[in-house]
Order: sequence, then C-alpha cells, then structure tokens
Amino acid sequence: MTDLDTATRTELEAAAFRALRAHLMERSDVQNIDMMNLAGFCRNCLSRWYGEAAGERGIEMTKDEAREAFYGEPYEDWRAKHQTEATTRTAGCLCQGRCSGEVTMSDEFDNELDQIMADTTAKAEPMPSGTPAAAALIQFIERVERLEEEKAGLMEDIRSVYGEAKGAGFDPKIMRAIVRLRKMEPADRQEQEALIETYKAAVGMG
Repeated sequence: MTDLDTATRTELEAAAFRALRAHLMERSDVQNIDMMNLAGFCRNCLSRWYGEAAGERGIEMTKDEAREAFYGEPYEDWRAKHQTEATTRTAGCLCQGRCSGEVTMSDEFDNELDQIMADTTAKAEPMPSGTPAAAALIQFIERVERLEEEKAGLMEDIRSVYGEAKGAGFDPKIMRAIVRLRKMEPADRQEQEALIETYKAAVGMG
C-alpha cells in the first residue's frame, strides 16, 4: 500500500470514526451494556475518547459536552428514547467476562461500566441462595475481590518505583509523561510532538 502522509491518514481515520458513529446511531437497538459485554467499549467510551482528544489539543470539553457532540443531542435525551432495561443476566455476562479475563480490566473500563450500570434500570430476576447460579455469583465476586486486591498492590508498587526514582534525582512527573508517550504509536507520538512545537511557537515559547 502507498505510504500515506499524516494529513491523509488523519482524514481517513476521521471518516472511519464518522461512519462508525453513524452506524451506532442507526443501530440504537444495540444497547451500550451489550457492547461493553461483547467488545469492552460502547458509545460512552467513544464520546470519552473524543473529549480526551479535544483536551490533548487544548480544547476544553466537559464529559456532557463530549457526549452531546457524539450522540447529536444531550445524553439524557438519547437515553430516554433508546435505552431499555437490562436484566441481571446481561449484567452477569459482563461480570463473567471481567472475571475470566475475556474483557480487559482497567480503571477506564471499570469507570465506564459503573456509569452504564448506574444509567441502566436493572430488571431483577429471582436467584435463591444455594442454587448453582448463586454459587457461581459468589465465585465471580470473590475473584473480582482478589483481582481488586492485586490491582491495589500493583498500584502501590508503581508508586514505590516512582518514589525510588524521585529519591535518585529523577522527576516522577516527567517519567509519567514518558510512560504515556511510550504507549503511543510512533506516528501518533510524532504528530503530537509536532503539534506541541507548533503551539509553543505560536505562543512565543519556541
């Protein structure tokens, strides 16, 4: 394939995003919680990434503003029109995916899931104690609790490493920035660095 310049690649990616957004708006029958269950992301995730991209470019945008830009109307209005009740079975499938590792656990994922569950009116189904379903639920909850403990331990380890680095004379803030940059694709990192230099020159920081 012919190498694409940055501007053309960005235009193609933007076109793909617009097509995805249009498709998701047309298929309003597909619920956000179902998308999280199957793919680990939903419309709210896309609106959040939209807002984060705006913030990286110096554009102030609240979560509600980002959602309205994505949904084409206030989120509460869209939710009132299209969001349906979720059964505990649906939520249970998502929980099982998180516990089994089929759905990647991350702070962003947890936050988005918590928001969706808060926005969704759950339709409870009977689950007597002592049944296989109840026993499975207990196992899932215990596995989540163990993972939460492991995650807390890892976060403490990371803080300790930054503390050791600070004691050795390194700046933890700069290290965190480097870690974020190393996670990016080279082309995206180069584009961001170029934009930063452009903005610095524009405000007399060149």
